[in-house]
Amino acid sequence: MKHRIGIIVCILCWISGSGFTRVPSQDGIPVIYSLLKSEQPDSLGYNIVSGLTSMIYKGVMEGKIKLWDSQKKQLQLLPATLQAIEKSSNAKFEAVENIYVYELWEQKKTEVKIVTKGFEFAKKTNGKVEVSFGYVEYNEALNLFKTSFVETNADGFCFIPFERVLKLKQFKYNMIQFGEQVVKTKDESDRIKKLAFERNKYSPDLDELKVDKKVSYFITENHRLKDDKLLNNGNLFLLSLEDYLNNNLATYYRLAGIPLTDSLLNNPPKHFKIAKVNVTETWDKNGDYISYQPDSIAIFVGDIILKSVAKEEFSKWDLVVDFKGMEDFLKEKQFFYVLNKINNQPIEKVLSYKYQQALFNADWRQINKYVKESE
Repeated sequence: MKHRIGIIVCILCWISGSGFTRVPSQDGIPVIYSLLKSEQPDSLGYNIVSGLTSMIYKGVMEGKIKLWDSQKKQLQLLPATLQAIEKSSNAKFEAVENIYVYELWEQKKTEVKIVTKGFEFAKKTNGKVEVSFGYVEYNEALNLFKTSFVETNADGFCFIPFERVLKLKQFKYNMIQFGEQVVKTKDESDRIKKLAFERNKYSPDLDELKVDKKVSYFITENHRLKDDKLLNNGNLFLLSLEDYLNNNLATYYRLAGIPLTDSLLNNPPKHFKIAKVNVTETWDKNGDYISYQPDSIAIFVGDIILKSVAKEEFSKWDLVVDFKGMEDFLKEKQFFYVLNKINNQPIEKVLSYKYQQALFNADWRQINKYVKESE
């Protein structure tokens, strides 16, 4: 009874505009808010709704996450059951448009403490009937939230776990219920959030964010301009790699997935050419300084792509480009290259140069805006 009275008192305090008082229990005020896929801003670098539904669906199908019928957790929905719900409703879990988030909010002095309890996933069908795909308890999926990374576009950073995104609360959300108060309008929702966070400190326990981006680019043979240093260095890189693999056929056969036989050793193929190489790197920004860490390369021989080679392997190759090891050569960026991906966002070839300039000159949270304004 005391807990119920405490909640009502808190609600009245919010309505009067004086903020909310401490709940006389260890639980906090039960809160429900809605995350709409269509309302998430691109500038965040990710869409929390599409990212979370994709991660949860994969976890459920692989048996790593338990999906329940509701918050009461009376019935577990197994993968086959989830697929049956998708079939009967003609709607896909991964196409969910709305996530209901259940939390407990509590004020301690001038600080807001938040505990996430779980998520309910919903989608409207063609008949505008909302289909519930079930409920996931936060603590039961905590390991995946800590180890699974949000897929970001060029404006975001790589290696951001879902746990961090959920705690930061930088996404757009609308209050549905606060304690026993049903929140009916956006103005009400905004007022509740303002009272909670304007006068009170919210500082979740998080590690410092590394300002990293995953960048992928092509180095392609190019003879358009003679005596162009960048083009010549790119060609030299491809030629050096080509000579190395032609002289180390065992490595080439392994990367090509070709079993090594006596016949191949006694009758080696004619000298093959490398058409291009796709390099994947982690770019780190510290102030105005950008450092580059090559992660892997994918080699194309004609139209055939060889198995990806991690830095741990190619850094051990006895391969020298312009008097440097391959890793050091790639880090210096003294060659012509064409961006094809930043984080999880594909980059059109015609926009490669503009995105390069954005990486060097723009705020790393506004890469797409910089490119759009330069068109």
